[in-house]
Amino acid sequence: YVVGLGLSMSTISKIEASLPVWSILFTVLFTPRLIRALGPVSTFAISHFINGAAALGPAVLIHVNVFQHPKLSVSLMCISSALVAVARNLQFATAMILSKEAAAGVPGVAIGITQSMLSLGNALGPII
Repeated sequence: YVVGLGLSMSTISKIEASLPVWSILFTVLFTPRLIRALGPVSTFAISHFINGAAALGPAVLIHVNVFQHPKLSVSLMCISSALVAVARNLQFATAMILSKEAAAGVPGVAIGITQSMLSLGNALGPII
C-alpha cells in the first residue's frame, strides 16, 4: 500500500520512528557545543533555517519519480526527518536557555507561557 509521496506506510513509519534517535544523538554529540560556540540567539536563528531546509525534502520529492528512484526518495525523507529533529532540538534547547535569561517582567512571563504551551503540545501531540 503506497501513500503520499510514493512511500509505503511501513517506510514512513520507520522514518518517523527514527526522529527520537536523531534527536538524542544530536543532543548528546552536538547541541551543547554548538550553543557554546555560537550563543543561544544565533543558534536559535540557525535552527529556523534548518527547519526550513527540512521542508525541501518533500518539495523535491514531488518532482522525483519515486518508483524509478526509491532509494533517493527514502534518502530525501530520512534527511528531512533528521533535519526536523535537529531543528526541534536546537529550538527547544535555546528557547529554554533564553527563557531562563529573560527578565522577570512581562517578556519573561510571555516566554514562560510559550514554553509551557510548547511542552504541552509536544506531550499531547502524539496522543492526539
